[in-house]
Amino acid sequence: MPKANYIAAHVLCAAEPDTNKTPALSLRVTRFGKHFGDSGGRADTGFADTTVHLPAASPQVPSPGAARQVGTVEAGQAKLPVYGVTSR
Repeated sequence: MPKANYIAAHVLCAAEPDTNKTPALSLRVTRFGKHFGDSGGRADTGFADTTVHLPAASPQVPSPGAARQVGTVEAGQAKLPVYGVTSR
């Protein structure tokens, strides 16, 4: 990604229809400072973590608020929903 200031991260994702897995997306973002001291240039308070839980790969399950269905993808014989997630 180009070095710049960003206000949001936009991610496309799909959940596998596997009941042994948790359909979730975890995102960690940070900002870099001008110093390269003990923190390696990262501001200690500049981290943001978020986890978005996706519905199981089933058309009967409604999309959660943080994710919206934007399309589908074929995975083997299955057609899975693709979700757009925006984190600010």
